[in-house]
Amino acid sequence: MHASNITVSFSAGSMFGIAGSSPAFFANIVNNGPIDEYLTSISASVGGFTVDSSPFSSGSLANNVLTVGSQTGPSELFAVNLPDAGSNPYGGYSGIFNLLGGTNFGNTGILASVAFSLQAGQNLPSSAVSLVQADQTGAPGNLLSYSGNVANLGGGTLYLNAAQVNSPFASDTSPFFASPLFLTTGTAALELQLFSVTLPNDGTVGTFAGSVDVFGGVDGGAQDNIGSAQFTSTAASPEPGTIGLLISAAFLLVPWRNALRSRAARF
Repeated sequence: MHASNITVSFSAGSMFGIAGSSPAFFANIVNNGPIDEYLTSISASVGGFTVDSSPFSSGSLANNVLTVGSQTGPSELFAVNLPDAGSNPYGGYSGIFNLLGGTNFGNTGILASVAFSLQAGQNLPSSAVSLVQADQTGAPGNLLSYSGNVANLGGGTLYLNAAQVNSPFASDTSPFFASPLFLTTGTAALELQLFSVTLPNDGTVGTFAGSVDVFGGVDGGAQDNIGSAQFTSTAASPEPGTIGLLISAAFLLVPWRNALRSRAARF
């Protein structure tokens, strides 16, 4: 056995599924060193449900080496098969995921053990795309990060291929590309990091409206508009109390500076 420095970060804060669905779990795996690690297999358990690990075992990650400093990008690791409504599977569940491997393909030690969350409900969210905290405020120059929920409201697998932000401020959609690559029927990804907005540092203050559109569809090349959500970004001016403190501090420094000058003159 050896100490592993592998990190596993799930793409969504939680996955959601209706009865009879199979939410797929995606994650990014990073080897922080100091040695290369061989990825052998996985195990996962949650709520006593059946876990399908074939996405990992039949994919490109199984029996693959992850070199120092490299990462996998968002990859499907497993799916959880929720029973039908007659079994009343509804509720929130916490699970444990284990990534197994070691310094060679014969090793099956635990490289990383990570908790994950699953929610089972009777109905999908009413909107395909919704933001968790749509209205945010920050000081000039601050970065505002927006997360949201994306649901597959139709039949068949829904691929998530692109996002576009409409805002008067500089925006970054790179967090979206750490999202799941697709959603299976009857599932939703919750608390996805979708995009960020940087407030200007030029004295602009006020509340400004924006929107985000998510594109995808039946395959990895589809660019249908899956859904949109509205948001606001507020650039707040410094609080009057803060300005007053700065002015008071400046006045307090005046006698101190005069005293220093007086002492210097004596010498």
